[in-house]
Amino acid sequence: MKSSVISTISKISWYLLILCLPFTSFSLVSQVFGGTSVAPLSMIFLIILFVIAFVPNLLRTRSLPSQVILLLLFVVSALISSALGNYIYIPSYRSAPVLKNAIEGFITLATGVSFFIITIMLNKDEKSIITSIKFINLSGILIVIYAFVQAGSWRLTNEYPAVLYKFQEIISSNGRLYPGRVNAMAMEPSWLAHQLTLLYIPLWLSFTSQHFSIYKRKMFNRLSYEFVFLIFGFLVIVLTLSRIGWLTALTLVVVILIQKINQAYGNYNLKRNRTVRWSKRLLFWFVVFLSLLIIVGIIGYIFTRVDPRMAKLFNIYQYIGKGLPGLIGWASLLGIGERIAYWYIGYRVFLLHPFMGVGLGSTGNFFGSLIPEFAFRLPEVIKAFVTELTPPNPKSLWFRLLAETGVVGFTFFSAWVYQHFYYAKSLIRAKDNKLIKVMGIFGILAIIALILEGFSLDTFGLPYYWITLGFIAAAYRIRKEKDQD
Repeated sequence: MKSSVISTISKISWYLLILCLPFTSFSLVSQVFGGTSVAPLSMIFLIILFVIAFVPNLLRTRSLPSQVILLLLFVVSALISSALGNYIYIPSYRSAPVLKNAIEGFITLATGVSFFIITIMLNKDEKSIITSIKFINLSGILIVIYAFVQAGSWRLTNEYPAVLYKFQEIISSNGRLYPGRVNAMAMEPSWLAHQLTLLYIPLWLSFTSQHFSIYKRKMFNRLSYEFVFLIFGFLVIVLTLSRIGWLTALTLVVVILIQKINQAYGNYNLKRNRTVRWSKRLLFWFVVFLSLLIIVGIIGYIFTRVDPRMAKLFNIYQYIGKGLPGLIGWASLLGIGERIAYWYIGYRVFLLHPFMGVGLGSTGNFFGSLIPEFAFRLPEVIKAFVTELTPPNPKSLWFRLLAETGVVGFTFFSAWVYQHFYYAKSLIRAKDNKLIKVMGIFGILAIIALILEGFSLDTFGLPYYWITLGFIAAAYRIRKEKDQD
């Protein structure tokens, strides 16, 4: 097969991969991979790209991008952790096979690493990045349209029509629709929020904050398309009723606001050619912080009216004498006490095996023996303990890394993420190239989102943060090559 044909097939597969990003657990793919819930439709095109693009390139060049080194060290450490797991005591959890869970963990990890490498390979210049972003925007439009269809159907009739259920059974492994919440093509609302906050919102927000667009025309000759996409993206985030999604989106906006305020304050003083005393600067930022705190409080109050689970957000003393005490009691009233229980179990597993962990997929086996006392008063945990046949997950990427790969694996993975934070910071300094600067801001926002979202999801299989960091690495490589010319 000629190289031009392979190149064309690779590009088409890459664009289809991007267009399929909204589908997080496609039924057909899930069946092929043994019924796993994490089965994005993009995996089909990832496999094609792996076979026709990655493998031949690896055999020809016998090298990988340098940005993969820390990630490969993490993979090796995870393999060693899983191998050493055979020599430590891992409790049995309803005869769930430890080896099967470990293999599934490595499959999802290999999937994520492949998404990262393929993103770097298929974005070798600014033109390819721009084209990729256009397809990302198109997939984002698909999310927004279908999310609004779901929301409109529910608001108008207080139920979903049968045709939506049939469609959901095709595009999602569980076929569920959630009363009063949108999940678009994702398996559940929190997964929809995850894909928005890890990819789409940071991308649109970075373009909007820099008043830059990849499109020549504007909507109504005034608004950039990225700004319009951003507004609709925020609306969909609200409709998911995902609290971690709300928190992450709000944090990203606050970060941009602080950056804009700092820039405006610096320019104001520069124009007047004056040096501001530290006391006045401290007073200024205290006022800014107080103002932002009030705004966040107002938004939090609005959310208490939107989501019944948030109704007791500010009633921190309501838990006194009612159920669980202290912070755990308050968290349980907000419906996040269960998450804390899962994190606590993961942390206790880490304390038992802090250096190398217990191996991928083995944290859940300790669920029955390390479940904290307060968790027996949380309905979701009790239901999992009594009815679940498979070991529960830690519900957090960070606690999972600590428990399953120990300090060693956690350090390698964190170093890899920080490496991309460094890349993003260097891209922001590229004042002569607006696109590269925007990609730097995109990287900073996405990494902040990853840190927060890492307390909600614990899988390696969803492609969003892998692709996001892949774009940052690709932009850094492009910038570095130009500097060397």
